[in-house]
Parts: sequence; C-alpha cells; structure tokens
Amino acid sequence: MENKVIDIIKLWEQQNNPGDLQKEIAESRANTCDGCDKLRFNQGVGFFYCGECGCPLGNKIFNPQQLGLCPLNKWEK
Repeated sequence: MENKVIDIIKLWEQQNNPGDLQKEIAESRANTCDGCDKLRFNQGVGFFYCGECGCPLGNKIFNPQQLGLCPLNKWEK
C-alpha cells in the first residue's frame, strides 16, 4: 500500500511539473485518445476520461508505463 501511495505522489508531481520528454509523451497520448471511440466526457465534473478503464485522461496520459498504459494498447510510449 505504501508503494502505491508513493507512486501516486510521484505521478501528481510529474503531472504538475512535467519535463520536456514527459510533455511530449503526454501530448502524443492525448492525441491518440482524441481519436478514440472510447473517449468520454463527464458533464458533471467537466473532464474527459477513458470509457474502457474509467481513468481521467488528465492523469492517465502522465502515467509511467509501469502504472498502466492504454487498456486498448493504442499508445506507442
């Protein structure tokens, strides 16, 4: 459980202060998701999410590979 909390904290840090490489990866992933038929929008909260796994895209596109990639294997990185 403790490792999961540490991973979540690192993810939030990456999302709020991404490096150039992470920005490039996140942008590529977001572009892929934009064309996906599983892309959904939650009107109540105002964010896009993956209709396949339910993850908010603003968070998911910054996930390191070991924490979870696209459940449909559409991301190259």
